[in-house]
Amino acid sequence: FTVNRARQYGKTTILTALAAFLEEEYEVGPFRVRVRTENCHGTSAVLKCRGEAVPVSYENGWAVFMVNQISSQELVVIGEESAEIKRHFQ
Repeated sequence: FTVNRARQYGKTTILTALAAFLEEEYEVGPFRVRVRTENCHGTSAVLKCRGEAVPVSYENGWAVFMVNQISSQELVVIGEESAEIKRHFQ
C-alpha cells in the first residue's frame, strides 16, 4: 500500500489478498520436543493425529522425541498407553 498526504491507500486490498493466501494450512517442522515427566518410562510416543509412533529418549527427567511435521495440530501420548494406541492405528 502507499501513503499519500498521511492517508493509506490499498491497505484493504492487500489485507484481503493476504487473508486468502493464509487460509491454507501449512505443514511445519521438524520439532525436537522435551516434556518434563515423572514415573514415565515408555520407549515410544504416539502422534495421534498422524497415526505414527516415534522413539522417546530420556535426559535428566525429560522425555525427548522428534515430531517431523505438524499440519494443524498434534496430540502426543507418551508411555505405556502408546502401544495400545499404536495398535489402534494399524
